[in-house]
Amino acid sequence: MINEYNNPESAKLLLNVALTRAKMKLYIVANCNFIKSTFKEDTLFRDVLRQIVTKGKEVKSTEIISDLKDENFEEWISKLNSLKNRPENYGISYSDQEFWPAFHNDLAVAENEIIIFSPFLTAERFSKLHLIFTELLSKGVKIFVITLPPNEQPVIMQGSKEVMTKLKELGVTVKFRQEMHEKIALIDRKIKWIGSLNILSHNTRKEYMERIEGENSSKELFDKFNLDDLLMKQNINGEICPICNSNYIGVRFSFKNKQYFYCCSSSECHFTANIKTRNLDELRNGTIKTKSTNNYTTKINVVTPTKNHTSVKRPETGKNLFGEEKDGKQWETPLTFWSSVKLAGYSYSEKKKAWWKKK
Repeated sequence: MINEYNNPESAKLLLNVALTRAKMKLYIVANCNFIKSTFKEDTLFRDVLRQIVTKGKEVKSTEIISDLKDENFEEWISKLNSLKNRPENYGISYSDQEFWPAFHNDLAVAENEIIIFSPFLTAERFSKLHLIFTELLSKGVKIFVITLPPNEQPVIMQGSKEVMTKLKELGVTVKFRQEMHEKIALIDRKIKWIGSLNILSHNTRKEYMERIEGENSSKELFDKFNLDDLLMKQNINGEICPICNSNYIGVRFSFKNKQYFYCCSSSECHFTANIKTRNLDELRNGTIKTKSTNNYTTKINVVTPTKNHTSVKRPETGKNLFGEEKDGKQWETPLTFWSSVKLAGYSYSEKKKAWWKKK
């Protein structure tokens, strides 16, 4: 109603009424993430809120009320998500509604590893599996997720890259598979789920899954998808790109149908590496080929992620309540100069949300 792109006639009038009724003080309770995703930057509503943030006082909701949970919240959550005392599964064919309780039953008996092929990722579905994954990992069960690289995730699947980061922080191994569309789960190499349901992005769509028991079926998938090389042997698929330090490394095929590692970003980062590269340490003192007009090689300093450092971000800046930078910052990558604010001769990158200029 207050978005002039949707309601050009009345939006400004409604805002005027809402803001001018206050006599002494005006409090605004806002969901900043929702506002940023719904209202364009040039809308009146965003302009008004920016003005209030600048002139008024920002207070995060957690500073006012730190905990809205029921006093027995943890107990109820543990019961709802418990993997204990789950029934056995029977049958082969499952609808989407039948799949989830049956899948949880199988997760409850997992002892060694879980492998999930899910092309798409959403925060909503991940939030429903987060506690279950945490419990499984605490029991020593390894979890592997194979998904589309960030640059192939649909725009409609907002937050997929954040889900990847959260999965890795949790201890899940995330690997990328170019142009994949398979939906599969393997549990202890004995139980296979396969069908149309995306396990890490399913919402309310009608789907179908089949459950198959037997080690032979799982072994066939390991051979078909070369899972030993992808998951069991060390490689840099899913690591942070050592050149741009902000995107993940994936695998793609060359025009000669040969695999190589590349940076899953826009064309601004030209990182590539031999498919035989096993870890980033092998690159620290070596060279990396870049796709440039001169086809030169460049030495790099690799930042190796630690347990508490899963990604390398651009320089921090002061930000207001809406995540907008108060002070401009500049930095550079091997091929590009970057700025958080507009500078003469710089172009804007929608992908990076920053201004850039080639060196």
